[in-house]
Parts: sequence; structure tokens; C-alpha cells
Amino acid sequence: MTLRCAAGVLLALTMVSGATAASQKTAITDFGATKFYAQSDEAALLAGVQLFVSAGLDRQDPAHDGVAALAAETILRTPVDGQTLRDCVSARGGSVTYNLGPQDVRFYLEAAPDTIASLATLVAKAIATPDTCAVTVNAARAAVLARIADDERNPVSVGLTMLRRSYYDGSAGMATYGTAGTVASLTGTDVAAFIAAHYRRGNAIVSGVGRVTENVATAARTLASALPEGSEVPVVSKAHPFAASPKRIVAQRDIGVTYAVLGFAAPSAGDKDFGAMLVIRSLLAGSFDRASATSLPTYSRAVGVVYNYDTRPASLSVYINGALLSPATGFASLDTVLRTISDKPMPAAILRRYKTSAHGEWETESVSLEDRAWSIGNFVELGSGPDYAQTALEAVDATTPASLQRVAKQYLQRFTLALIRPRDAP
Repeated sequence: MTLRCAAGVLLALTMVSGATAASQKTAITDFGATKFYAQSDEAALLAGVQLFVSAGLDRQDPAHDGVAALAAETILRTPVDGQTLRDCVSARGGSVTYNLGPQDVRFYLEAAPDTIASLATLVAKAIATPDTCAVTVNAARAAVLARIADDERNPVSVGLTMLRRSYYDGSAGMATYGTAGTVASLTGTDVAAFIAAHYRRGNAIVSGVGRVTENVATAARTLASALPEGSEVPVVSKAHPFAASPKRIVAQRDIGVTYAVLGFAAPSAGDKDFGAMLVIRSLLAGSFDRASATSLPTYSRAVGVVYNYDTRPASLSVYINGALLSPATGFASLDTVLRTISDKPMPAAILRRYKTSAHGEWETESVSLEDRAWSIGNFVELGSGPDYAQTALEAVDATTPASLQRVAKQYLQRFTLALIRPRDAP
């Protein structure tokens, strides 16, 4: 999920109207093997199209950890009209990016509605005929290695990766960009083989948001047609059950203080308990940032909550920022909060407050065009439907003191603890 600061939210609000994914209905166009899901907003200045390809982390094997990221980066660096695809699109007033998840890789194109169709032709060309020669792959490798290094310097990112590896069975638990060792050993042949095997039209989804015109629909069709025909059997991710005694995993990094991240199982999007867990997420986050006059960016909080609902099974992570709060104090405070909501029903007035907070957090997760496009495709991919964003808010409203207590008892009693410590710590 994209994490943004307040300035980013304000910028996004100038690009799209006040409507969000949770307040709009989705129009569906059948392209044959692929469907196009569009939420149009006539007040928006730009349009965005996102292509979901079933070539995410769960399609990798351990020997090729990182090939999904390297393949996507190679496509963005494929020469088109004498420039890399990314630079070519940028020079024509648009932007193209990619993001990786456990189940997919997502290419997102954003531009003015009257130019997006022509830009989609460039993106489709690179997807259909990626340049896997040594020069392009080496440049892509350098970019992926830089992302790996950035993640390794972020203790929260390190902790979340540790928990994912511990929780998921198989490739879905791999680090987003792989490991430096495996990425360094991958070749253009590996990239070409991965794309040929997994970039298929039959598993793809295309979403469109913003000012959706006929040009935007044409852009979506162009991106879908760039993929060869065929489909693959979906990968079913499995998770390891949590033991009665908490499991502890430890890593050392070049940081100044210890960070702690706790991982819990959580209901997936579409589950009957999803709304209650959204309320719990808001409650946990709000319990530790009351002294702040503004909503802090997620990684700037003393205690932060990350709900990973982009796959099945889902998980919830709570991290303690050792620079702002000692882990021991954080554990004690978190334990108090969890016991409070598990031991007895929450008073109705307090529950209403956190329902309102959950509404706000859910809405702001889909403010930008890119996040709205992701939301549509993600929920379709999970089988919840393109308009699940509104259904989730209804589930929040339906949460009762009893259901909140039941969900807290069911999911928040067992956990895994990841500790990220300074290298010279005893």
C-alpha cells in the first residue's frame, strides 16, 4: 500500500475530486480474456490505468528470488523510441511505474485522457517485447539492488519482511525485491524465461480511474493485448499457524536503536470479520498517538499498524519505533490495550469513535488515482468484487462491541515477534 505524507494527500485531492473508490460504482467491460473495471470521475484532470499481471512473488522459486522485480524493472528500462520506457512516457507528459505484491506485478500508467492511449501503446510495446540484453538487465539490476539497500536501511521494512517469511509458506513470503545475492546472479535469460512463463492475458486484470473516456478504455485494451494468450493455475498461499508460545526472530542492522514488530493473523478482505479488524487497526494506531495534533505518517509513529490485506491469508503487523518508545514500554502498553478489548465488550460510545476513525483511514487509503486503481483490481483478484471498498465501510458500521471482542480474541492472542537490533547491541 502506498504510504503518503499530508502534502501528498493534498496534491492527490487536487488531481481527483472528493469522490473515492468507496463512493463510486464500477463499470465493467469484457475484453475477452481480460476484463476492464472503470470508476469514472468527470471532475478529475487525469486518468490512470493499472494492469495486474499474475507474475508476483508467489511465481518465484528460491533460486530466482527477485526475478519478479528484475523483470518489471527491465520492462520499464526497455528502449522505446530511443529512450527507456519510463523516460519516454515522462517526456510525453505521463508517468509509468510498477509495484509488486505476493500475487501480482502491477504496471500503472497515468496521463491526461487525450494522451493516455498513445502512451499505452509505448508501454504495451515494452511489455510485449522486453529488452533482456545485458545492458538493459544490468541497469535494471542496479535499480533493484538500490531498492533492496533502501529496504535494508528501514527497520520497519526489515521487520515486516521477516514476519512475512515466517508467516507464509512458500514464495509469497519472499522479500519484495529479492535478496542482493540472488538478484546479482540473475541473467537476461532468467528474466526472459520468467516473463514468457507468467505474463499471460488470461490471469490479467485492468482497472481505470479518474476521467475515464473512450481513450482510457482504448489504453486499457492496448495494455491487455500486449500480453500473450493463455493463463496459469492460481497459486494458493498458505500460512504457518501461530504457536501457543510466541516465536521470536532477530536481525541486526546498522541502526541506532532497537525496533520491534509483532505479526498477527488477520481476516482477509471479504471475510465477515474484516470490518471489525479495520476498527481494531484504528484503535491500536489511535491509542498511541493521542498527543499528536495531526495524523503522523505511518513510519513516524511511536507505534504503527500495517494491515496486509492484499493477499489470502491476511496479516496484521504492529511495530514499535525504538527511537520514540522503548520496546519494553511499548509491549506493556500494547498488552494492556489488547487485554482491554479482548476481556470485555467496548462501550458503544468509544466504539463509535473508532468506527469513525476507521472510516477516515479507509477513505484516505484510496485518495490518489493509483491507490484507487489498485483497490479495484486487488479486490477483484481476491474475489471480493470491484466495489468492495464500499462493502468494507458497511462492515465497519456493522461492527458491534461483541464482534469486536470476538475478533480480538480470535486473532490477537498469538503472534510472532521480530526484533531488529543495532549491530553492536549485546
